[in-house]
Amino acid sequence: MPGLRRDDWPLEDPGGQAPAAVRRIRDEIRARVESLLAAEGWGPRPK
Repeated sequence: MPGLRRDDWPLEDPGGQAPAAVRRIRDEIRARVESLLAAEGWGPRPK
């Protein structure tokens, strides 16, 4: 789509990984999303 911003996050495939590795991958995704939200100024609206 024209004007659409896209980030490519190279991540390990969690398939077949041990639970600890899956948690690490999950935490990495969470940190990246939180960073993106903060950088874009997106977040909960004040009540």
